[in-house]
Amino acid sequence: RESAFLHKQVVDNVPFAKHLHAFAGLHHALAGFHQGFVPLDLCVLERIPARPLCVSPVRPSHPRVETRPEAAAFVLDFPGHVCPGCFERSFLALVHLKHVEDGMWLVGHRWVLGPKVTHRSPHSRSNLSTPGNDLLSSPVMRLPCLLWVALVLGGCRPDPAPFHVSTIRGVPPHFPEWVEAPDNALNEAKWELGRHLFFDTRLSEDGAVSCASCHNPSFAFGDTVTISTGTNGNLGSRNAPALVNMAWQPRFHREGGVPSLEAQVLAPLQEPTELHRDLAQLVDELALDPLYQSWASQGFGRPFDAYVLTRSLAAFQRTLVSGDSPYDRWLLGDEEALSQLELEGLALFEANECSSCHQGVLLSDFETHNVGLYAFYEDPGAYRLTFDSTDLGAFKTPSLRNVGLTAPYMFDGSLATLEDVVDHYDSGGMLHPNQDPRVRPRNLSAPEKVALVAFLRALTDDDYVRWAQGLQP
Repeated sequence: RESAFLHKQVVDNVPFAKHLHAFAGLHHALAGFHQGFVPLDLCVLERIPARPLCVSPVRPSHPRVETRPEAAAFVLDFPGHVCPGCFERSFLALVHLKHVEDGMWLVGHRWVLGPKVTHRSPHSRSNLSTPGNDLLSSPVMRLPCLLWVALVLGGCRPDPAPFHVSTIRGVPPHFPEWVEAPDNALNEAKWELGRHLFFDTRLSEDGAVSCASCHNPSFAFGDTVTISTGTNGNLGSRNAPALVNMAWQPRFHREGGVPSLEAQVLAPLQEPTELHRDLAQLVDELALDPLYQSWASQGFGRPFDAYVLTRSLAAFQRTLVSGDSPYDRWLLGDEEALSQLELEGLALFEANECSSCHQGVLLSDFETHNVGLYAFYEDPGAYRLTFDSTDLGAFKTPSLRNVGLTAPYMFDGSLATLEDVVDHYDSGGMLHPNQDPRVRPRNLSAPEKVALVAFLRALTDDDYVRWAQGLQP
């Protein structure tokens, strides 16, 4: 708003723009104020020594925000006709976003968030000679103010206790350290909300399709059809990828164009051939669910909104960890975990450069490659992002974990079986100009192809599937 201003030299160390976007940009700006958005003056004062009030803190220190001896104070000026019954929601949302720890005083018609101003400052609104400053010095007025604060903040919960992925799904010892989003720490309420949303058909326009419809837990969060059916019977254009070990992936979608799981959520929600929902309408609908509101409050310290929707789904998907296949047990020292045929397949997998793209324990380099599936691609692949002609037909390397459960294969589901996939790579591809040079004729014998397929099937984690099948609410 044009009526908002701030002193740049005293903005908190967390970028102000980020919080303003999260507060006002994702959904209804300044939600909770009277419908005719009232003028609001927002001034960030200079940092002053912070001493806690005699009431519980609004919010304890965020685990990833450095503890500091100073706190920023806020002054909010607004006319008296602000809807008092709704002010709590907006106030708490703003406080949560700024990690303010100290409290709130009423100074005349001005709410002061932060520590009590005890000295004069050229930037402090407390320099103003107003009767409100004298109110705080009066014990008669201070007690009602603190009682009002206690009533407003009584329902405000502190940050949930740390909740590690191992509580949900153990990280295999031979895997890299589990990657947690720096601004989306896992907790139980957040995970439960994401789990329920993943299976919630209200996310689709016709109320018949959920995330799990295309990412079926029984098939390692993949699908068994060439192209999955979305809302209203619409068909997409690509084969649904299996969801596995998402926490370690640096980019998402078939062309690798989305940098985070939080952002990835938005695409299928709004895609006409998938869930096809208007985000604002969906949030309004789901916000009426008292259970969702409870989890939003416990997990995020704010009402259910688009921020909560995207981050809870992302938090849930980061716990989809798979690493207990026969191949993994062999890697951990169980020499009996792989049969002789599977070991022969592993040797062929490495000798024929399959492992140069499907590398490491995650079995992917997460880069985009043209593997010569077609001489001409109707789907341009990564080119749609880069407009670089050398990216035509290039798609992100999928992980091969649980690949025995996720037929058909390739970005468009055009190869029905693992045997078809091996035949494609053995043939050397269709010689597209952008084809990766590692895709070349291999002249494998029939027994070698059988061994290679046997190894690929040894990448199936049966425990992962059993666990996944029990996730549906």
